[in-house]
Amino acid sequence: MSGKELVYTIIGIVLIILLGPTILSIFGTVISFIFTIVGIIILLTVLGVLYLKHKAKKQFKSYDQSYSQYNKGYRNKTNSENLYTAEDEESVIIDVDYEDIDDSK
Repeated sequence: MSGKELVYTIIGIVLIILLGPTILSIFGTVISFIFTIVGIIILLTVLGVLYLKHKAKKQFKSYDQSYSQYNKGYRNKTNSENLYTAEDEESVIIDVDYEDIDDSK
């Protein structure tokens, strides 16, 4: 090794020792920033899914309420007195007498 290469090697080692924490802190800051962005994206995704589930549940609940109000109104209008119409009362009823068939013949 020549003297020039030895000086460059020593300067390189000294710079690595002196600037190592600074370089690592810069990389650490960049990596921390990346993890923060990824965490925010995951958080927003989870919150979006929960919001959509809540909105869908609320929508289904309103459908159930509308359906129950419809059924409630229908049940209140229908009872045993108005279930049969006058047409049903005037219908012809045919009474048929059944006789047993004798199979011995």
